[in-house]
Amino acid sequence: MFNPQNLGFQLIGELSPFYYLSEVANYLFCLLIVCVFIHFKYVKREHFIFWAIYFLSPFLFNFILFHPAYMGDQFLYASQIINVKSGLESSESITAAFGSFEYFKQARVLVSSYILSYIPIFSLSSITSLAFINKLLIFIMFLFLEKRIQSKYALYFIMIPSLILYSSVSLRDTLVLVSAVFSIIFLIERRVWSSLIFIILVGLTKLQNFPALLVLWIFTFIIQASKSYSRIAIVASVLLLSFIVFFDTFSGILNLYRVAWAMEDGMSLNEATGLEFSSGLDLIFLSLIEIPIFLLKPLPWQISNPLQLLVFLENIFLFYLIYIFAIKDGFYKNKENIILIAGFIMCMGLHAITVYNYGTLARYRFIGLFPYLVGFYYLRNRYESERSIKPA
Repeated sequence: MFNPQNLGFQLIGELSPFYYLSEVANYLFCLLIVCVFIHFKYVKREHFIFWAIYFLSPFLFNFILFHPAYMGDQFLYASQIINVKSGLESSESITAAFGSFEYFKQARVLVSSYILSYIPIFSLSSITSLAFINKLLIFIMFLFLEKRIQSKYALYFIMIPSLILYSSVSLRDTLVLVSAVFSIIFLIERRVWSSLIFIILVGLTKLQNFPALLVLWIFTFIIQASKSYSRIAIVASVLLLSFIVFFDTFSGILNLYRVAWAMEDGMSLNEATGLEFSSGLDLIFLSLIEIPIFLLKPLPWQISNPLQLLVFLENIFLFYLIYIFAIKDGFYKNKENIILIAGFIMCMGLHAITVYNYGTLARYRFIGLFPYLVGFYYLRNRYESERSIKPA
């Protein structure tokens, strides 16, 4: 891997001949990997043109549709992964006090950088280089899904506009999303250790997406809630009651993160502290109110530019797909699906009470939603396939 720091250069954060040299090399490297998979018949030869176009998307966002500073975290991740590759980054670089919001934020960034640093790419010289690693992660996810669903549907999933966007910039979101997809698919397949490994990986890289997946794992393997409706109802009731009764034991850290995320999104300290939860009932009530609004934001009267309009239209389309995959024809009564729906609601609820500005909201919502969308489709597909082969 070519590293600019080995030659005394800084991260390339502006358009220049060196920027294009670095990213064209990465693009050709990705196509080489596709060719290798085609040679060994893991990828269909007729899909080469599709991947040749798909891997071009990192060229279309940074410096073309927006300046990299629009998603400023790109500079943090691009610089950090270079430091990791150079051996300049270690746990000692975490300067915040242990247990603080900033400590966990720095730790997650560092863990994500270490994981991403093991994925091969030709060059990490520019602000866009990490995007090609993200594209390789999407390629791996496609191969994973193609073994389980029809190839054309796997292609449809990776062509969702938000997935193309967030995998075309230098953020950790694609790592979180792909890990969550793997964990949910393995949960549906009842692969206990494989699912747990990827759930832990999600927890190490994106704390907000972790609790719902952990609850799904406990419901599936420890409690085995899918055995009966009564077991699902009893366990859910006990969980909610415990949540209310023991709220004080975890309210401190929950309110710390709620206030910290609010301030990170631009609120003043006084405004943010006014958002603290006073009880478990308060939290549950507010979550149920906020989830529908969170799922649809920006609402039509809040739209102020074409991008927000496109986000709103995509939201409508995605929720229509969720209806088709998880609700239609009474599939919401399926016991495994009920558990998956509960996980989805919990994941969206946690984001709904901790994310405030539209840009962050759209990104976090999609990264949380997409794995469940794939999971709903895969679960329904398995159910219908098993039902079709049962003797009449």
